[in-house]
Amino acid sequence: MKMSKGRTDKVNIIAQGKNEVGDRYLLLRIQDDDNVNEHVLAVGASKEPDCAPLNRLGAAIFSPDAKREFMKRVQDEGSSLKVSFKVADRLGWHGRRYAHPAFPSKKLRLAIDEQLISKYRSGGSLEGWRKIAELASGNSRLMLAIALAFVGPIGPIIGARSMAIQLTSSKTGVGKTTALIVAGSVWGCKVDRNQANELGFGETWNQTANNLEHVAWAHNHTFLPLDETRHGDPKQILPSIFRLSGGLEKGRLTNPSSGRSWWVPVLSTSNLSVQELAGEASISVDGAYMSRLLDVPEPPGGHGIFEELHGLADGEALSDQLKTLAKRHFGHPSVCLITALKKRCKADRKALRKWLRARKRSYIKRAVKELRFDVAGLDQLHDRFSTIYVSACFAIEEKILPWKKKELLAALLKCERAHLDLQITNKSVGDSSGKPPIERLRTFIAENRTTFASTNDITGKVDKDCVYTNRHKGRDEILFSEEKFQAIVGGLGKAMELKHLLRQQGLIASDGKKRLSFSVKRPVGNKRAYFIAVSARIAADAT
Repeated sequence: MKMSKGRTDKVNIIAQGKNEVGDRYLLLRIQDDDNVNEHVLAVGASKEPDCAPLNRLGAAIFSPDAKREFMKRVQDEGSSLKVSFKVADRLGWHGRRYAHPAFPSKKLRLAIDEQLISKYRSGGSLEGWRKIAELASGNSRLMLAIALAFVGPIGPIIGARSMAIQLTSSKTGVGKTTALIVAGSVWGCKVDRNQANELGFGETWNQTANNLEHVAWAHNHTFLPLDETRHGDPKQILPSIFRLSGGLEKGRLTNPSSGRSWWVPVLSTSNLSVQELAGEASISVDGAYMSRLLDVPEPPGGHGIFEELHGLADGEALSDQLKTLAKRHFGHPSVCLITALKKRCKADRKALRKWLRARKRSYIKRAVKELRFDVAGLDQLHDRFSTIYVSACFAIEEKILPWKKKELLAALLKCERAHLDLQITNKSVGDSSGKPPIERLRTFIAENRTTFASTNDITGKVDKDCVYTNRHKGRDEILFSEEKFQAIVGGLGKAMELKHLLRQQGLIASDGKKRLSFSVKRPVGNKRAYFIAVSARIAADAT
C-alpha cells in the first residue's frame, strides 16, 4: 500500500537503479510549482541520503520530521521497486555508452556531484573556438595543452597509459594559467563568473588533494586541468599524483565491494618542478614520480610560454585575447569529439583502433629517430606523447582542430625534448662528490669569488651563469640565478634542502607574503630581476 506523503509530497519515487559495483540509487521526480525535475539519489547503507540537492530542486525537506518521513518512504517505496536502469557515478565510457551531461540517457543516468559537472556546458560556437586553436598555432606548450584535452575519450579505446603534464616555470605571469583555461575550454566553463574568470573549466590542487576521488570520477575519461601547485600542500600533492595516475578508489571498511577506478588525463601548472615540490615536502622522489607528472618548462627565449605572438604586442596581449575567446566559446569541441567517436565506434570499432594505433606508431618512430637521450623510461615517454599526438590527429581529422598534423608533430616533439633536456640537466648537476650541499656552495665561493661581478656594473641583460655581489639594506649578499644555484649544490632537491637550512641560519633572503619563496627581486640598473640571495656571511668558512 502506498503511504501518505505528507511533508514530502513534492517528491515522487519513480524507479530503482544500480551502479557497476552494486550500489543502490533511486530516481526521484520533484514537482516545484510548474517545473518538474528529476534527480538520481544514492541510498547506500553507510549514510543517510543527502537532501541538499533535492532541496535545490524544490523538494523542501528541511525539518527533522520531514527527513524522517522521507527516509521511511525511501525504505518502504524504494525497496519494492525493481532495478530498471543503470547508474553512472563517474563520467566517460560505460561499455558502448559515454556518460556526459550533453548526452542524457534514460538507460544510463548520471549520479555525480552537480557542483563538479555543471561546468560541462557549451557556449558560443565551434567556429569561434577554432580561433583559439589558430592563435595556439606556433606555440608548442599551448598546442600540447590543447592536444592533451582531447585524450580523455580516446585513451581508453587504445588502452593508453595514464598521463599528466605539468607546465612549469619559476616565474609568474608567463601564461601557464592561460594555457590551462584555453585547454579547459575544450570541455566547458564554470558557471560561477568569478571561478570562470580565474580557472575557466579548471580546478585547484588544493580541492583535488582533499577531495580526490570525487574530482577524479567527475573527470573520468575527460580532462582535469589543475592550477598552480602553490594552492595545495606539497605533502598531499605528491601522493595525489600517484593516486590520480593509479586510478583506483581507496578501500574503505564501509565499502566491501571492489574499488572503482578512473582514467584521468591531467594538466597541471606550477612554479615548482616535481623535484622542487618534493624538496618542500621533504620527500625523496624517484623515477616513478617523474614519469607520472611530466615537467615541461617554458620555451627558452620566448614570451613566457608563447613563441609566436601572431602580430600582437606581447605575451600579455596574446594571453588576454585567448582568455577572452575561451570565456565566449567553450564546450563544443568535446561534444563534437564524443559524437564522432560514438559514430566511428558504432560503425567499426576495430577499424578505429587500427587507425589510431597506426598514428601512434608513426609518432614513436619519429621520436626514436630524433630524440636520442640516455635516460630511463624513454619508451614509456614516447608512448605517452604518442597518445597525445593521435588524439589531436583524430580531432584534426574530424575538423575540430584547424591545425596541420605536421605542425602538431613538431610541437609535441619540441615539448618532449624540453622534458628530456630538463631530466638531463637534473642528472648532470647531481652531487657525486659526497660533500654536503652547504660545503659545495662554500667551496664554490672560495674558488670563484674573484670572478663575481657587482650588480652596479650591470648595464644590459643579466647573465644566468654569472654570480653577482650586492649590498641590500646595509648587508652584503651574493646573488645566484636559480639554475646556477642548483648546478653548484647538486640539483633541484638538494637546492631546496639547502635553502631551508640557510633560512634557519639566517643566511638567505626569502619572501613570505603569500607563500614562502626564495626567489627575491633585486635592483639591476634601472630594472629589477629575480635572484637567490645568500648572505655574504656564508663566506666566512669559505676561506
